[in-house]
Amino acid sequence: MTAGVDVQADRLEAMVVGWGARERAFVLERFQAWGDPQRDEVWAEMTAWLAEARDGLAVTDIAVDTGYQTDRVWRWIDLRPRGLRLFGGKGMPGRDRPILGRPAAVAKKGPRSPWLVGVDAAKDALFARLQVVPTDDDPDPPTRVRFDDGLDGAVYEQLTAEELKTGYVNGRPVLRWHVKPGARNEARDLLVYALAALYRRGAPAVARLASRVEA
Repeated sequence: MTAGVDVQADRLEAMVVGWGARERAFVLERFQAWGDPQRDEVWAEMTAWLAEARDGLAVTDIAVDTGYQTDRVWRWIDLRPRGLRLFGGKGMPGRDRPILGRPAAVAKKGPRSPWLVGVDAAKDALFARLQVVPTDDDPDPPTRVRFDDGLDGAVYEQLTAEELKTGYVNGRPVLRWHVKPGARNEARDLLVYALAALYRRGAPAVARLASRVEA
């Protein structure tokens, strides 16, 4: 299982996703720790939730968005609370970017350097998966995203809150994701970071974990 964590002005949010063979995705839980992100107790509540075992399994990798309240986010990552495998990420637009790119090298005492999350590539991949449905010929397609029955309707609304539109840069058409008017997209960002956390662990490790779980 991996998780994505995001910071809002009045809360922290997280989503846990389970992964199986061939990157089968299971959206399991979403959590909100309400309160000022500058308060330690809000981060402590998030830490405790992420540290909980789910059916005997632990969350293995956690990607945290460093784009807002950056200093406070890095303080939490630096603490390595309860042995959680945390890493900072920064969303980067551009269709030529991979889902996850390594951070630039920095001096030991210099500023932290987040892993670069290719948000366009991640959203493209997730949108394609959300459209996959079972058929008679393939009743259990591996790329289909599965959802726990306990998730509330806001998750589904936010996962479908963006649409792909064509814009123009220097006269050339460019595809970009846009949030629909009045919609919120936090759940989609959380799923993007959970996917980035999967890629941070690496394909060989994911394959070993999936085979062990499914055995």
